[in-house]
Amino acid sequence: MDTPIIASYRFTKEEYLRAQRFAVRHSVHGRLIYRITTIIGVIIVLSGIASVWNHTVGWIGLLYTLIIGGVFFSMPLFARRTALKLYAQDPNRDREVKWQISDERVVFKTELTAAENSWASFLRVIRVRDGFLLYPNDRAFNWLPSHAFQAPEDVERFAELAKLKVKEYRDLA
Repeated sequence: MDTPIIASYRFTKEEYLRAQRFAVRHSVHGRLIYRITTIIGVIIVLSGIASVWNHTVGWIGLLYTLIIGGVFFSMPLFARRTALKLYAQDPNRDREVKWQISDERVVFKTELTAAENSWASFLRVIRVRDGFLLYPNDRAFNWLPSHAFQAPEDVERFAELAKLKVKEYRDLA
C-alpha cells in the first residue's frame, strides 16, 4: 500500500457508548451475561406469577417478585451507567482521535496520547455495522468508526488490510 489510510473522529460519549454496545454484543462474555440475567429475570417473574396462582403468596409478594425480576431485566441500564462512568474518567474524552494505518503499523493519536502498534499486536479485528473493533487482547479494544475515514473506499482498504494482517478477522457488518 503506497499511501497510508487516514481516519479521524471526535471521541464523544455517543461514540463511546456505540463502541461499547458493539463490543458487548459481539463478545462471548457479554452475550453470556445478558442471556443469564434475562433467564434469571424470567424465572423470577414466572415463579412470582405461579405463587400467586397457587395462592402461596399474595399480591404484595408478586409485587416484590416483579421488582426483583425487574432488576435482572434492567442490567443493560446498569451496564450503560458503568460505561458512562468509565467515559467520564477517560482523559481522552471529547478529543479528536487520529489514525494512520499502513502495511506495517497502526498509529493512534490524541492530543494527550499516542500509540504506535505493529499489526501483530492485534489479536483480532471485528467489522460491525458502524466500524471496526480492534482487539489487542481479549478484553480491551480500540474503536475505529466507518465515518472516521476520509473516503468510503478507505473503509474497504482497511478491511482488506486487516484481513491480511490479523490472525482473526470477522465481518459482521
